[in-house]
Amino acid sequence: MEIVIFGLTLSLMYALIASGFALILGTSRIFDLCFGSYYLVSAYLFAVLAPLLGTFLALILSILIAGSIAWPIHRYLLYPFRETPIVVMVVSCSVAIAIGEVISLIFGTEFKYVPSLWEGSFDILGATISHQRLLAGGVALVVFTLLWLYLNKTRQGLAIQALIQNAELAGLVGINPKKIQLTVACIGGCLAALSAILVVPVFALTPFIWFDVILLSFAGVVVGGLGSIWGALAAMVIIAFSETLVSFFIPDGGFFRQAVYVFIMVVVLLVRPYGLFGKRGEA
Repeated sequence: MEIVIFGLTLSLMYALIASGFALILGTSRIFDLCFGSYYLVSAYLFAVLAPLLGTFLALILSILIAGSIAWPIHRYLLYPFRETPIVVMVVSCSVAIAIGEVISLIFGTEFKYVPSLWEGSFDILGATISHQRLLAGGVALVVFTLLWLYLNKTRQGLAIQALIQNAELAGLVGINPKKIQLTVACIGGCLAALSAILVVPVFALTPFIWFDVILLSFAGVVVGGLGSIWGALAAMVIIAFSETLVSFFIPDGGFFRQAVYVFIMVVVLLVRPYGLFGKRGEA
């Protein structure tokens, strides 16, 4: 039962992390490697601001700042090169590394404590689970519900769906791709910030977690399918439960997290190159 509970909560946390990256990639076909930086910056901002301003205000400011950072990065550094994916990847990776180095210079490379939004733990069906982990899973479910409603019940959400399905046709019916993609970049940045504030207290904060976030998110879109937001979220269930099994049955299995992501990606690429929920030709 412990495996089920920990695997389910980890799936929800990972899905929350990957949702912003998948939304950006699905809308603009841009591999935004700065996504991990939005996560990193917001986690450090929250750690610094929470003792000064209080948890709620620190959370709101961290989310807004992350979204504000995402807009100029996409507008001036990534969107102009969207037709050349390799340039986008080089530029975004360079920016992500630079941000990580600045964070390291300011805060050092040691582990940093990030306060939980909900302290304590309780027992459920024989498993001890932290309140923060449960909160992260619950918020993830709420976010996915709101995201579904936004994408399917609002005018802008339907425009995003159209852009994901066929960018050329969306442009012909009057949808402004640039405006939509920049809006999605801000939403992605905010989702990265929210996931950081909820997930980092469960694990640990270092200047290098941006790479873990990118690897995890990339694994999600590869396994789920490059054109499928919900496929990426479903892929997180596979990845999270695989990681949980490794952690439970292999001594020090937690150190093999990245290996689990890579192994699952390789297996899926060999069997189904366009992902479990992607369409043929999108690989």
